[in-house]
Amino acid sequence: MSPYQFEIEFIGYVGRAFAHDRTGEITPYIIQSVFLLLAPALFAASMYMVLGRIIRCVRGEKYSVLRVSWLAKVFVGGDVFSFLIQAGGAGLLVEGNSGAKTGKNIIVGGLVVQVIMFGLFALSAIIFEVRMHRHAKALLYNANIPWKETLHMLYYASPAIMLRSIFRVVQYAMGQGGYLLKKEWPLYVFDGLLMFITMVIFYRTYPSEVNPKKTIIREDQDSTIAM
Repeated sequence: MSPYQFEIEFIGYVGRAFAHDRTGEITPYIIQSVFLLLAPALFAASMYMVLGRIIRCVRGEKYSVLRVSWLAKVFVGGDVFSFLIQAGGAGLLVEGNSGAKTGKNIIVGGLVVQVIMFGLFALSAIIFEVRMHRHAKALLYNANIPWKETLHMLYYASPAIMLRSIFRVVQYAMGQGGYLLKKEWPLYVFDGLLMFITMVIFYRTYPSEVNPKKTIIREDQDSTIAM
């Protein structure tokens, strides 16, 4: 995970702080809307790439739901598509009453896509580990690399991102007059705090040792566990 996720999230909240007393200005609103929507997608993208690294490290390609070369591309592509939908909806919200309802519906649709894609990612990670456990010899492979701890780190961080995405769906579905958009505290708790928790979890178990280039192949396993 790069520091850019945190920086983008920080810029989004700076824009929100400026927008507090500048409700008639469009720039602070655009900054906070775009950057707060983008940061969680980047957190998720980092997790997609880590799962790919784990699978390569343990030579577990045959246990993966998707071909590893396509894993990050599929899920990151889904997130990019989701973000573009949300950005388009945010642009319509800026126009005011004429496009506000359409913009809200578009943002909700984009967020639903994000929830679905992240749910499929979490399911893919679980299926991969289940398949690995079904093949006891595969678990012995690369014992010196903490791939299981890193995979469990993804499990710990996933609920925070999923809960944040569901919160955003409900928030925009309730509309501009809804409680979640009118009040400040829900955003800080169900967005800012959850993204901070995700960052802490990631940095506590930073996947620096999960590197396919560090793979150590034992001769007696090489013939058993093939690429």
